[in-house]
Amino acid sequence: MGGREAALTAKRLLAQGRKPGTPVVVVENASLPGQRVWHTTLAALLHGLPDADGPVLVMVGEALAARQSATDFNAERLHATGGL
Repeated sequence: MGGREAALTAKRLLAQGRKPGTPVVVVENASLPGQRVWHTTLAALLHGLPDADGPVLVMVGEALAARQSATDFNAERLHATGGL
């Protein structure tokens, strides 16, 4: 699912009964120096990805909520130890 298809895919998933708060992670320019990662929801994805310039990978599902929590935890731990 690419950036241009993100809003349409979100609309279809919501129409099929997925919850609006379903976690979504978007990775632009994966593995490149300019990589960007957004954590959002299926409802917000309805607005598309206007800030994405490069190729994107869009992942949708509840398992991504745990990933966000782990990312937040690791970032907090690194800040606390002076790692960032």
